[in-house]
Amino acid sequence: MTSGPSDVPDRRTRLSWRRAAFLAASAGVAAVAVVGSGVWSTVAGPADSGQPRIVVVTAKPLVSRISVVGLVEPGTTVNVVAPFDGSIKEKRFEYGGHVGHGAVLLVMDTAELDVRLREAQVGLLRASRAVDELKEWAAGAEVSRARRGVAAATLALDDSRRKAAETRLLLDQGIVPRMEWETQVQQTATLKIQLEAAEQELKTVLDRGGQSHREIAELELKNAQARVAEYQEQRDRTAIEAPVSGIILRPIQTPSSQALQPPLDIGARLSRGQSLFTIADLERLVVTAKVDEADINRLRVGQAVEVTGESFGNAAINGRIAHVSAQALPPTSGQGALFEIKVDITPTDEQAQRMRVGMSSVVTIMVYEKPNALVVSPEALSKDGQGPFVMVLDPRTEQPRKTRVTLGRPTEDGVEVLDGLQEKDRLLVR
Repeated sequence: MTSGPSDVPDRRTRLSWRRAAFLAASAGVAAVAVVGSGVWSTVAGPADSGQPRIVVVTAKPLVSRISVVGLVEPGTTVNVVAPFDGSIKEKRFEYGGHVGHGAVLLVMDTAELDVRLREAQVGLLRASRAVDELKEWAAGAEVSRARRGVAAATLALDDSRRKAAETRLLLDQGIVPRMEWETQVQQTATLKIQLEAAEQELKTVLDRGGQSHREIAELELKNAQARVAEYQEQRDRTAIEAPVSGIILRPIQTPSSQALQPPLDIGARLSRGQSLFTIADLERLVVTAKVDEADINRLRVGQAVEVTGESFGNAAINGRIAHVSAQALPPTSGQGALFEIKVDITPTDEQAQRMRVGMSSVVTIMVYEKPNALVVSPEALSKDGQGPFVMVLDPRTEQPRKTRVTLGRPTEDGVEVLDGLQEKDRLLVR
């Protein structure tokens, strides 16, 4: 058989394409397990004779999987925190133990809280008294005192004016000296100033009972009521109870926060909001794993998963991806971006009894499955400026025909062909 220059690819181009396809297949095997062997068969030409061979394309199942290391974790967790600042009075639990709903785990010492509660109650009484005073402010003691001051200043001024008028008449008759009249006039002016001051004082006192001051007093009363209610609520939570049934686990912490937190022993000091422990509901278990950024876009919620582990039996546990994180985990030195996934699993009763939170496992995720895939060897592929192609023998003329192909995933045996070939096509391999 012969063919023209346009039908027979340059040997260097063909070899470089074969090498690239082989390297692509090797790279795919490093990250992904691909199953799909025996997808072609040789029908002519010895393998090592240097003569062209003819291979028949055969459809076979192709499965691609990703395997990562995972950890068994509870499906539902409830974090319990300290209700207020104080110390531990009683401890009634151990990490890893089972507790029922409502069981008392810690009892807090309330000595400091009681002091704060009493101070808040004093503030509430003062705020309540202030509101009551402002409601009757116009008839209150301060306003009455200011009104009496104005009345007294008015009487004194009127009396001084009368005396000044009388002294003027006596001065005009030459009965009293001029100095006496001037003294009386000066005293009248002073009393007038005192009256103005008393009237200003009355206005100021009345303003203190105005709308804005009443609103401020009412807001302060509400704040005082809220503080008392808050401390009373904390007082009612002296006994820290289990909100759900489950296993008590240590809280999830960073290395720095774990170094700062003292052990939960009697007398230990706690801060409000401090994480004390986590209660895990083991009725539902999940497996968490970290997936490299190169593979994360191949995963989606609902994909089938197999979970295996030496600690909980040889049989694989079926599951499905329940969550794929959209945010990378905090980076670590020397590693690329990693994303967390969560897998819902359905273990048997025997497997569930052997599984423990924190056990390691192998998570195998099926990322691609095709029951009738067409795969060709790297030797059958060539490439030119327009892309990859293969040489297909025409069933009528038995002459090789250049056929463009669309490539898919690399496998251990070659490269998947998505378009351009059909089952039972015969390829010329040189």
